[in-house]
Amino acid sequence: CIVGTECVEVSVKGKHLERTRSFSFTDEPQGGRRTLVLSRAGDRLVISDQGEFTLYRCSDFQRVRSFPSKNEEKVHTEAIKDAAFNMDGNQIATVDDSNLALWDLNTGKLVARASAPSGSKFAGCRFKGRQHLVTAQGGKGVGGVATWWALDGDKLTLERSVCISDIPITSFNLSPAGDILAAGTSEGGVFAVETNALQRAKASQLHDLGVAFLTFSNDAEMLLSGSMDTTVRITPTAELLATGGQGTLVAVVAALLLFVLIFFLGLAYL
Repeated sequence: CIVGTECVEVSVKGKHLERTRSFSFTDEPQGGRRTLVLSRAGDRLVISDQGEFTLYRCSDFQRVRSFPSKNEEKVHTEAIKDAAFNMDGNQIATVDDSNLALWDLNTGKLVARASAPSGSKFAGCRFKGRQHLVTAQGGKGVGGVATWWALDGDKLTLERSVCISDIPITSFNLSPAGDILAAGTSEGGVFAVETNALQRAKASQLHDLGVAFLTFSNDAEMLLSGSMDTTVRITPTAELLATGGQGTLVAVVAALLLFVLIFFLGLAYL
C-alpha cells in the first residue's frame, strides 16, 4: 500500500497488520495521487505519478524502468486512474480519463492505444484471458458501460459495449477467474454480474459517496469495497449477484404471468 511518500509492505498477524518493509519516494506525486498495482505473480509492481509510471521488482524494491521512456510519446496527460498486468506479466494496460494504453514491460515501448467513447471517461481496466481487455466507463449523463477490446498485435479493436448501469461507474474489477464483473457507482452503489451474460444490473447501496476501489477475495466469494466516504465494506458476492439480477428476474416473472393470463383468457372464450 502507499502511505504518504512510502510504499509499505504489511503482513497479517492474527487480527493485526504488521509492517514488514518499505521504501520511500523522493518527492510528492505531481498529480496529488498515485496508483499502485501488483503483478499476478506478486513479483513486480507499478506505481504511477501523474501521466507516468515506474516498474519495480518486489524482491528488493529496485526500479526496473520508467514509462514512457525519454524518446517515447507521452500518452497520459492526466493522472493514471488504473493499471492492470496481463496474464503473462509482460504487458500492462493503463487508463486515465480519456486514454487507454498498452505497454510492453520488457522493451518499455507503447504497443497500442485507444480513446474513451465519446462523452465518457474511463474508470478502470482489466485483462480477461490473453486476448481481451475490459474497461468500464461513465460520465455526465452517461451510464455505466463495460467495453471489450480485442488485442490483435499492435491494435486495440472495440469489440462490444454493454450498458450495465444508469449511473456512471467510478470503479470496477473482475474476479480472479474473470467470470464475474463487479462495479461501483458515483452514488455509492455496488453490483456484480456474470461476464458471459452482461446485462443492466440493480446496485446495492453500500456507501454514501462514490466507490473508489473493489477487490475480490481469491475464491471470489467475497467483495471488498471502499468509498470516498471513508467506509470499507465486505459483502458476499452471491448477495450482489442475486441483487444485480433482480431486474431480469422481475421481467421473467412478469412475462410468465402475462402468458398465463393470456392462456386462461383464451380458454374462457372457447
